[in-house]
Amino acid sequence: MRFRDHRWPCDYPAVLRLADGLLRTQIINISAGGARLKPVDWLAPGDSVGIDIAGKLRHAEVRWRRGDTCGLRFAELLDARDMAQIRRTDLRVGQNNRGGSWNLHLRELR
Repeated sequence: MRFRDHRWPCDYPAVLRLADGLLRTQIINISAGGARLKPVDWLAPGDSVGIDIAGKLRHAEVRWRRGDTCGLRFAELLDARDMAQIRRTDLRVGQNNRGGSWNLHLRELR
């Protein structure tokens, strides 16, 4: 049995690049291998998209969609620096740089 990568809650703006244009969305949780986006009620499982994350274009596939949320699987894993930027943490101290009230140690339950 393969366990899913740890998902970190976040609220990170992203831009999807589709064949017919650009769409703004939010990443609501992220792991090195994928992300959950909202709102995206126009995508379907199997669609290929480009997503601008941390200043880089990433290729991904839509794996599922429920209502106005969907899950992506990245073609290449995110590295630790990109994950830190998206989660808004500092790799050196592991603390939240923005002083917000996010608890980054929570795991999403299904």
